Amino acid sequence: MMSSFSLQKEIARHIVLSQIASDAGKGIYELNIRNSSATANRGYAAKDQHILAAIKLINNSRGQSGFYYYCEKKEDQNGNPSKIIYFSFKGEDGKRYQVSFHSFAGREIKEMAQVNKGLMVHWDHKNSRLACAKLIELFNL
Repeated sequence: MMSSFSLQKEIARHIVLSQIASDAGKGIYELNIRNSSATANRGYAAKDQHILAAIKLINNSRGQSGFYYYCEKKEDQNGNPSKIIYFSFKGEDGKRYQVSFHSFAGREIKEMAQVNKGLMVHWDHKNSRLACAKLIELFNL
């Protein structure tokens, strides 16, 4: 079994890789961690696999990781039906940070990221990229 810190680091890594993939799909390349170029090259195609990996790790940690997620059905900024997955964590400063993603993925994400599952959170209207920069700093990614 992974130590608590390495489990947290692995969850953080998947959340950041999801953001890298999402950003690359939009032509944004501001975040970079070790071995992330393949994810960036795949863009949107890699995003959901890393979202699912983070959710699985959080679920398997039984609340011990310090990471939480919540999923809700909501239209995206263009009115398309989607799911929003929110990840939240506390920084060393005691503040809560959030990273959120729209997902249009099929069956697997529907099964894993069930609507209204997880610790209920609402969008904090902050930039997910900045929260990912905090994860990179916290876990030396």
